[in-house]
Amino acid sequence: YFPDGIPELKEEGPSLTEREREVLQLIVEGKRNAEIAQIMSRSLHTVRNHRARLMRKLNAHSAAELVEAAEQLGIVRLSPER
Repeated sequence: YFPDGIPELKEEGPSLTEREREVLQLIVEGKRNAEIAQIMSRSLHTVRNHRARLMRKLNAHSAAELVEAAEQLGIVRLSPER
């Protein structure tokens, strides 16, 4: 039995690679492409490609739409503001 609350186990929505999930989580945290590239030890070009694929897969046209779609699909969870 797997609880519904574990995002990695959710099957709904588009299939994302592990790297796409990592990039998405960092976008949710408010990181910019250059910061993500540094954190992940990847080129800026690679991060831009991951972000573009995420936007296509989640049918998003902005970072805000990307974050909203990811949360609605249960891919990531937003931390409640304090």
